[in-house]
Amino acid sequence: ADLTDYAKKSAADILTRIHVQIAPAADKQLSLYIAQARCEQEAFTMNFVVDVDVTAGDMPKKTFSGNQRLWSMHGLDFTMTAATLNAVLKMFQDEEIKSYLESGK
Repeated sequence: ADLTDYAKKSAADILTRIHVQIAPAADKQLSLYIAQARCEQEAFTMNFVVDVDVTAGDMPKKTFSGNQRLWSMHGLDFTMTAATLNAVLKMFQDEEIKSYLESGK
């Protein structure tokens, strides 16, 4: 739940920075939630991967994965939020999502 809240706040922050107004009854809706968060052991690192499921309007659900490697256990909190933010950033780079958000209706 905390990662889902972070993903939603990150998306809202990105939209606000480009002067998009956010309102509960807006014509366009994005729904985000964390589908999975996992840690993968690698040779010398831990790779944290977060999958964000997104629905936009009538489009079918899409999943975006973000990852962040951790070299020491000192940055654990940062690593999970960075992986989440990376997934949100990938969502905004998706051509279908961009097209949906930029279209007139």
